[in-house]
Amino acid sequence: MYKITTAIILIFISLYSNSMELKLENQNSISINKDGVSRVITVDTMINGYNVNCNGSKIVIWGKPTKINEGNPQDTNVILIELSHNHKEFQKGISEGIFDVEYLKLSNYAYIGSSQGVLMNLSNGKLKGTDVDFDPANDSNFESCNKNKSWYFNRYP
Repeated sequence: MYKITTAIILIFISLYSNSMELKLENQNSISINKDGVSRVITVDTMINGYNVNCNGSKIVIWGKPTKINEGNPQDTNVILIELSHNHKEFQKGISEGIFDVEYLKLSNYAYIGSSQGVLMNLSNGKLKGTDVDFDPANDSNFESCNKNKSWYFNRYP
């Protein structure tokens, strides 16, 4: 009975979190509609892509800065947003292009797919290099779920 109850609760949580719809509004904002309530996240970045984690709690956005810092001309911004708070948690500049972002399975990190490949800690926003043993081509390293298709966008797939 306990297993059945747990399964039913997980199904309802999944259905509830999948009710969230995202849409790229313009080059630097995303609208989020959940349970009939709409809100817009605007960032100082021309958005090239975004990815929401499986439970719908976090989104990582990547793209080019709208204003280039001449003292530190980073190529790409990576922005982590906690969706329940609707505000930017962390923003980092990476001096190379980003191709994709994937969330690691059973971990508090997101893999930032670039020529070097780095990991972003989802708790503190810190970046670190990947271990030698990490294989970004191995899909079993990443979370897998049946997401709402609006939870992922990549301008340059």
